[in-house]
Amino acid sequence: MTRIPLILDCDPGVDDGVALLMAFASLDRLDLRGITTVAGNVGLAQTARNARLLRQLAGGAAERVPVLQGCARPMVRDLIVAEHFHGESGLGNLVIFEPAAPLAAGHAVNFIVETLLREPAGTITLTITGPMTNVAMAMRLEPSIVSRIRQVVFMGGARLEAGNVTASAEYNIYADPHAAAVVCGSGVPLVALGLDATHQVRSNVSRRCVAAAADGTRTTRCKASSGSPVSVSAASARCIAQEAPSALNAGRPSRSDSSFTSTRATPSSRARLGASTRRVGR
Repeated sequence: MTRIPLILDCDPGVDDGVALLMAFASLDRLDLRGITTVAGNVGLAQTARNARLLRQLAGGAAERVPVLQGCARPMVRDLIVAEHFHGESGLGNLVIFEPAAPLAAGHAVNFIVETLLREPAGTITLTITGPMTNVAMAMRLEPSIVSRIRQVVFMGGARLEAGNVTASAEYNIYADPHAAAVVCGSGVPLVALGLDATHQVRSNVSRRCVAAAADGTRTTRCKASSGSPVSVSAASARCIAQEAPSALNAGRPSRSDSSFTSTRATPSSRARLGASTRRVGR
């Protein structure tokens, strides 16, 4: 099987943490060139640490994937974090420790630019699960990379679902609307997965028990909680990395909204995005 070459740009965050663990568990299918982190759900120091921490918990081949630190604030507006949701550390009640392996040398924006210029055009996918600041800055720093990107797959926005920051705004777009305007207005092929997609797979008791069962002391508490949060240990995190893909596939079939998923930004879609980002940015 040919592995998909990609860079994962993220702001972990418990949601991005699960995404990272799933990616690390899928290295037989993903040629993960690097993890680039950005300030978002928590500050830049925490997101960079969290990515390295989760890489260490995943172990094995994951520990060879470089983690690079990126932008500490949005392009224009002030940083808006979500510690009220993700916890002060960004990883909920996971026990935090300082990872053994350091950050890779260099800045995430330079890494994105250099990778795209070095690799054959049309081969590297950029996956963004946080604010788009790093990728937007890379596009501004070296505009020629845009035509070399295979596609940008991003989590952001909401169409039919209500927003999770305001009545209509989804956090990743709200946190840096100017970066979203740069990326989505660049003409690069886009695949957008908004709240309409992500809300189709929600945490539930049985899925939390899959993680908790990796640590026998958590099993009874999980079953008794009837939906309340459970403590997640290091063993549980490793379990998520192995079980999450099959757990998600075991759920009900997902819906795909072709009017929300776009293969290329059009002038009309860029105009709509620009209007929405101006409203959100006020």
